[in-house]
Amino acid sequence: MLSVHQHWDPLKVAAVGRCYPPEYFNYIKNHKTRDVFHRIAEQTEEDFQKLISVLEKFDVKILRLDITDNPDDYMEDSGVMRYPPMVPRDYTAMIGNKFYMPGNKFGKNIDVEREIRSILKRSSLSMNNLSDMHKDILQYVYDLTFPGRPVSPTTQAMLLKSCKKDGKEQIRKLMEIIDTEDLKNVILQGHTNTIGKTSKYIHDDKTYPFRTLEKFLKDNGTEIVYDQYITAANITRIGKDLFFGLNNIVTKMNEDNFVNKWKRLFPDYNIHPVSSPGHNDGVYCPVVPGLILTYKQPEDYKDTFPDWEIVTLEGEGWDKVEPFLQKKGKSKGRYWVPDAGDDFYDYVNEWMDDWVTYVEETVFDVNMFVIDEKNVIVNGHNDQVFDAFERRGITPHIVNFRHRYFWDGGLHCITTDISREGEQKSLAQCNV
Repeated sequence: MLSVHQHWDPLKVAAVGRCYPPEYFNYIKNHKTRDVFHRIAEQTEEDFQKLISVLEKFDVKILRLDITDNPDDYMEDSGVMRYPPMVPRDYTAMIGNKFYMPGNKFGKNIDVEREIRSILKRSSLSMNNLSDMHKDILQYVYDLTFPGRPVSPTTQAMLLKSCKKDGKEQIRKLMEIIDTEDLKNVILQGHTNTIGKTSKYIHDDKTYPFRTLEKFLKDNGTEIVYDQYITAANITRIGKDLFFGLNNIVTKMNEDNFVNKWKRLFPDYNIHPVSSPGHNDGVYCPVVPGLILTYKQPEDYKDTFPDWEIVTLEGEGWDKVEPFLQKKGKSKGRYWVPDAGDDFYDYVNEWMDDWVTYVEETVFDVNMFVIDEKNVIVNGHNDQVFDAFERRGITPHIVNFRHRYFWDGGLHCITTDISREGEQKSLAQCNV
């Protein structure tokens, strides 16, 4: 039976993400921008292959996420490529002997904001003010599509937070030009209880990136739970204990509702909400029993993990990354690509806003992938990390995932563990 209980148990099966091949970006007319994407795609796959070669040395079975052979399958109406299936960790998780994955295969999931951007482009409207106005657009469309349906004060506050004083009037003028039926269809086809980005993947059966993974699970008799809102990068598994990160968005909403949902989804587990500025796996890593690596120490570490060695990485702030600081203004502080020019940043900011997140939330030296208690894959050399490993008899295996600053995904993000040896333990059994 396939199962994962503790993420340091010996790894047997893992899924690895996938980027598009370089030629998929040939549609980009600006050769400077196109060349950068070609380089990103080539180097990303090279790094994937290096990662796979390390895992295969430990007899780990590898499953790659799926893409089709036709780039047109991923071309949106806006004329840009859909985000590739890079980060399975964000959408899938084996917890115990159940596998959790997105449910939008069975009902097309619509990214409302992205569709609105597409409609705007087809209408030849200026995109200059969209970043300030998109939440107002969403609210207006919501009101238009579902008249009389109440919007909670929390949701309304989130949607309207960044709006200008005259935003409503601007939007009403825009909506006179935009085909409102088009927007209605976008909403109606999507999840009617959700406004905003629901997933980076808009797909049907043909472009569903988890086809191979899903078949493997079914062939092995694994129960699959389809849930749209599982973010495995925000879940730390230690036996019967699950630690869920509460990021800023969740905290603004009703924390109790989230905790109750987790308890309903995982009735046989102990649920621990923890404050986290980003995904758990970009903030801390319980590497093996007795050792935690972190760049920001939550107050409850010592209470929850008594007698564990807690190594707080020093000097890991983004203010130390000079190349990133030089381009921070161009990338809005969200991503960084070495040796990319202004044309590239302008293109991404205009048309691939949903491709990039906030890389500053992640410290990649804690975003590692554990093979077993004696072998861990890391992005690069870090004296504090390697010293801690040496004290524990852990061998680091370096895989430099070069474009992690663009994908905002380290080694843990671009993988997901599907099966590990070992029986479920309690946190008390793991505490040293």
